[in-house]
Amino acid sequence: MRDVWVSEIKAVGERAYSFSYGLFKAGEAQYLVSSFRSAESCRPDECTWIIQRLTPSYKVAASGKPFTACGALNDLDVTDGRLTICGKGADLP
Repeated sequence: MRDVWVSEIKAVGERAYSFSYGLFKAGEAQYLVSSFRSAESCRPDECTWIIQRLTPSYKVAASGKPFTACGALNDLDVTDGRLTICGKGADLP
């Protein structure tokens, strides 16, 4: 996770931060969705997320561009191979 969010970690001066992440399957592919969280970077109404497609051995095969959605951890949904966060659709890489 530190490699994915290196610029955000540097921006907060390596103060307290955490990651939120989840694995999900869409079609035959496995994906990792993650967000970087610090006092400055993620609020309940806005947070930056990244989606990565993984190989069967969990190596990163492709990364999507960062996108903004709410920061609510309990509002991620995968239905019919489509990820939404707080109702906002996300493109899969």
